[in-house]
Amino acid sequence: VWRSRFGERGRIQTGQLKAVIPPMPELKISVIKCPGSAQLEEAFEITCLVTNTSNQSMRLRSILERQPGAGVLWSGITKKIHNELPSKASMEVVFRLVPVIPGLQNIGPLSFVDMLSNQKKYISKIGQVFVEHTPNGTLTQGFLHLTS
Repeated sequence: VWRSRFGERGRIQTGQLKAVIPPMPELKISVIKCPGSAQLEEAFEITCLVTNTSNQSMRLRSILERQPGAGVLWSGITKKIHNELPSKASMEVVFRLVPVIPGLQNIGPLSFVDMLSNQKKYISKIGQVFVEHTPNGTLTQGFLHLTS
């Protein structure tokens, strides 16, 4: 207990704390299928579940981005427009990849853009895959990274 200059007992004054509730993301993305390992130069697929948690429909475009020196390349169309995703609905999106460097490789980055509201959901790393050498396998330069 302390006393003020006038001999009164001291009091602690605090302001009302306002709890800030973080906004719920309008687009939720979960990886539901991703292999733990893959063979060098043999394509594999990952499956993502995309859920629209907003109150409005979304028209999504997925953008698969390539990092310089990446050990896994996206195969196919890298900027794809998907069907309309109604409010509170989900859809599965399958991506095809080809590993070109052995060892533990990161998968990503990946973005989803709502073409109606122009909001973007960016995922820097979807997961990891361990790339193994195939018996008698050799690394070729025959893979093409397509963008459209």
